[in-house]
Amino acid sequence: MRSRYSAYVKNNWQYVLDTTHPENPLANDPQSLKDDIQSTCDSLGFEKLKILLVEPGKDENEGYVTFQTWFKTQGQMGQRAQGWHTQTFVERSRFLKNDSGRWLYVDGEQEWKR
Repeated sequence: MRSRYSAYVKNNWQYVLDTTHPENPLANDPQSLKDDIQSTCDSLGFEKLKILLVEPGKDENEGYVTFQTWFKTQGQMGQRAQGWHTQTFVERSRFLKNDSGRWLYVDGEQEWKR
């Protein structure tokens, strides 16, 4: 989880792609994934990551990581359009271990905080 976060901070879309499980729909469309990562990195200023919980899944090849991240956004409409503003969300991410023992991101559920 931390390495994927670092990849987003550094706009390293290839690492994010390499650590995405084939069950994730974007894993089969590298150009869309690259575009999505670059768009995210261009519009966010990453500030902090906090791992909240690590849980096992249904077997030894599945696991969950719940984390919170803080980031700044720019260019919003309305009263927040005057520069950078900090936002945060919590995500529970699901990972599956591949045949070589590497954990790969499958999907996640986000809860946005105000």
